[in-house]
Amino acid sequence: MKLLVGEHGSVLSEKLDLRCYDLITSLLPDSVTEFRQLGVYSELHRLAFEPRILSHLKDQKKTMDISFVGGLYDVHSGRIHLLEVLATRFGQMQIWGPDVSHLSKTSPIRERYAGEAWGLKMYQVMYRSAMTLNTHGDRAAYAGNMRLFEATGVGTLLVTDWQENLHEIFEPGKEVIAYRTPEECAELIQYYLEHVEERETIARAGQERTLREHTYYKRMQELVDILERYLSSPRRRV
Repeated sequence: MKLLVGEHGSVLSEKLDLRCYDLITSLLPDSVTEFRQLGVYSELHRLAFEPRILSHLKDQKKTMDISFVGGLYDVHSGRIHLLEVLATRFGQMQIWGPDVSHLSKTSPIRERYAGEAWGLKMYQVMYRSAMTLNTHGDRAAYAGNMRLFEATGVGTLLVTDWQENLHEIFEPGKEVIAYRTPEECAELIQYYLEHVEERETIARAGQERTLREHTYYKRMQELVDILERYLSSPRRRV
């Protein structure tokens, strides 16, 4: 038996007819539900971290208090607002991303913009940060993006937006820090700037969780289990 398998990790286009697939995996629980409602078999399969990256990082001290690495596009209006609030409050914050030319000329993000960071440079930025910020897109209802695993994987304290499934991936308050509003985010950042030992303890716990449960080796084992289950149980296309 053969399977035609797809993978999905973003907003679903209503124009797509996906019934040709025997199975679609997704990092988002709501997408899995939506696929199944469309009559397509679907399973949750999250993103992860590759531990070999650690051997390529230069052993440097935490030279940045708080960083953000990511896109600032139209689908990120909430993210832009959050970063503008934080950029106003924390002059030492560094923001890395593809481009900020489309932002308002008065946006405080421009003053904190440090340039682009891709590949190992991105990981190095996170590695050198005492804390790094994560926020999902405006339409995201669940946690699952790459930054969750990139930041914790390199041993940096992750300050991420609260999502209802976050506890399934990390334990908030013990392995990562979660906020619900820009104001709460700013308060948490200030607290952990002042409480270094607590910050480092949580960062270590987050890294241990990622290296234990959220590696690509682990994910491939999970994928093999999923595929073997579907291959051993003949299913009709729907």
